[in-house]
Amino acid sequence: MVAAPVVALAGGLSVVAGGLDNPRGLAFASDGSLYVAEGGRGGGGPCVAGPEGTSCFGTSGAITRVRYGHQERVLRGLPSVAAPDGSNAIGPSDVSESLGRVNFTVGLGLNPATRSQFPAPGQQLATLQRLNGRQITDLGAYEADANP
Repeated sequence: MVAAPVVALAGGLSVVAGGLDNPRGLAFASDGSLYVAEGGRGGGGPCVAGPEGTSCFGTSGAITRVRYGHQERVLRGLPSVAAPDGSNAIGPSDVSESLGRVNFTVGLGLNPATRSQFPAPGQQLATLQRLNGRQITDLGAYEADANP
């Protein structure tokens, strides 16, 4: 765990976490922990053409927890696609907690068939996952079936 410095800002705001890679959704858990979905920064590829330009695959996505003033990446190595410079990343995009279970979505932003061009971790793109590593559902497969 890394101590997350709490920095006071003007207007009574405080910074409680830093060094995040394209943070997306935030959620407080019932134990008071703050979870952050980090979209990552893509990686070295393979790269594919997308609606916003070239998107390169990597495993730089993560889920971070901030608890009792400490920041820790509790899940790393999640799939991420981004421009070659790491911008416009899509990967872990939202997180929620219910009944003690932390779930998160992993986005894609491309045709679900594109997943076949990526290594095995890329098959987790466009899915709903549980923090314990269990996949709940394949959102990409549903999109391919319901919205061809």
